[in-house]
Amino acid sequence: MLLSGVCGMRVLTVLQATTVPAIAFGRIPQIVMNWKNGDTGELSLTTCVLNFAGNLVRIFTTLVMTQDLIILVGFGLNLIVNTTLMLQCLDTELAARRKAKFALE
Repeated sequence: MLLSGVCGMRVLTVLQATTVPAIAFGRIPQIVMNWKNGDTGELSLTTCVLNFAGNLVRIFTTLVMTQDLIILVGFGLNLIVNTTLMLQCLDTELAARRKAKFALE
């Protein structure tokens, strides 16, 4: 291992566990701002879909290769947050299309 001997298992576990809340708290302000504004602004639906797909792949590979619960919880939480952002982007995109269609009629 890269840090074997430098970092004990206990320290490594604590460091991994701290990523779980960091993931959630890093994206929650964006979700709240989108909700308050009623749209996602410049946030790209394509980027959100790719983040969602990447999370699914990370969860799958973690299940297959390590089955590490701490890492799985972190990726699962990230999946929930990214799914929320993706749905917000989709809603904004659909609202823009409805508005454009209504303007043409």
